Amino acid sequence: MIRLGFVFPDLISGKGVERYSLEVVRFLATKFEVHVFANRWESLPESVHLHKVWAIGQPYFLRLLSFGLAARCSIDSRLLDIVSVQSCCAFTADLVTAHSCHKAYVDFCKTMGWWERLRKALNPFHYVALFFWSRLLSPPDSPYVIAVSERVRRELIIQYRLPEDRVLTIPPGVDLVRFNYTNRFELRSEQRRVFGFREDDFVVVFVGNEFRRKGLEFLLDALVHVRDPKIRLLVVGQPDSLTRIQYRILTLRKGISGRVKFVGRQSRMEAVYAASDLFVFPSLYEAFSAVILEAASSGLPVLATNVGGVEEFLVDGYNGWFIRRGGRDIAARIERLAENRELLRMTGENARKSVTPYAWDVIRERLIEAYQMVACRKGDRLSLGSAGSEAVISRTQEK
Repeated sequence: MIRLGFVFPDLISGKGVERYSLEVVRFLATKFEVHVFANRWESLPESVHLHKVWAIGQPYFLRLLSFGLAARCSIDSRLLDIVSVQSCCAFTADLVTAHSCHKAYVDFCKTMGWWERLRKALNPFHYVALFFWSRLLSPPDSPYVIAVSERVRRELIIQYRLPEDRVLTIPPGVDLVRFNYTNRFELRSEQRRVFGFREDDFVVVFVGNEFRRKGLEFLLDALVHVRDPKIRLLVVGQPDSLTRIQYRILTLRKGISGRVKFVGRQSRMEAVYAASDLFVFPSLYEAFSAVILEAASSGLPVLATNVGGVEEFLVDGYNGWFIRRGGRDIAARIERLAENRELLRMTGENARKSVTPYAWDVIRERLIEAYQMVACRKGDRLSLGSAGSEAVISRTQEK
């Protein structure tokens, strides 16, 4: 059996990459002998070998850096067939899952306004991330890479001059059972009461922690331009305290505070989508956001900018529409769907059909094939057989 080392600091059902990593570990444990090197984890199968890796709590850039340094001392790759790293949290790996190309993102930020450029320049996280990526993807022994979208794949090949046959594209998966159209019949009324919406309200949902990058301000502008007062906005996400205050003040200045609900982070996202009618995502830059798949799987039409991942999923006029980052353009799209419920229903059904290729059952098989391919191409390590599989792999093992 392949001995797999899985490296990531936080295997928890929180933000996108953490939730993705937790899901991947759970099904990999059914196929391989999995050794997890992490600082925090939750609800993992008993068959998983857990190894506690020390890391600083906050700020995040120091957490990432300290984890990477500690993991370097904790992992003996000679006793593992594959070392798999999620994103930029280690110095070496056999297989890396790239949830973005950070170098391309930093270059993109240089095209933004002076304030955003300054904010990025003063944020040490970007320097730590670029440092890890430069070490992870450095030639001549660059690892195999799983990119979450074709755009990320192209960016990685260009930015790091990776061989094309070493970069695979496997998008994130979605749970078609959890995120299901039938939820609106079981959860819709109850969840609307929880959020304070009426049955005849038309609820537009926005999901994201980074309000600025994901374009919440343009959605607030759109709400100013829509004529129907029953069109309401549900904002799901937990940014920093200052950002929360700024956007609440912005709704007051625009005179729409009574039509916007800020509900923070939600654990039952299936209920959130069930309570909503339309998903809007005017993001500036993405790799492949899983919330798009979750919303579509729940039967919501998608209005989104033409960013990474969206360009591969969205078929304009079929399962949603591409939008510009402008209040009037977004408002026109929202009003059209609010007035034409048959179009809303048809587009939502098409959105549900469109996520079938992204079902976790399909993505799992593609990921397992990728891991097996990497293991086969490292035949010299596999020749070790089962020898050493019971060895102590980490000096800091803690379950």
